[in-house]
Amino acid sequence: SYTPNVSAEALAVALAATPLAPLLRPARGFELLGLRPASAVSGNARGGQATIALAQLMPTQGEDGHFVMYREPIGGALVSTFLAEVAAGQVPRVQGLQ
Repeated sequence: SYTPNVSAEALAVALAATPLAPLLRPARGFELLGLRPASAVSGNARGGQATIALAQLMPTQGEDGHFVMYREPIGGALVSTFLAEVAAGQVPRVQGLQ
């Protein structure tokens, strides 16, 4: 299945996820919630016990939507680090892409 950018961005806004810098496509909902792109995010949900972020990657392999996260090397690194920290019982820290 495929998740278009607009759907991923709508979900991120609904979750009040912190956008990671740089934000490639501004989503109006972030403005309305007062969420600004951050260079790193950690512990911003569930009373500091969870991390919710939106990363927007520039596609270079011809992909689109959520596939970018898995086909771009930096996306794979973000996902791997996030999941490794969760598996280790840590609150994940997600670095921006600047």
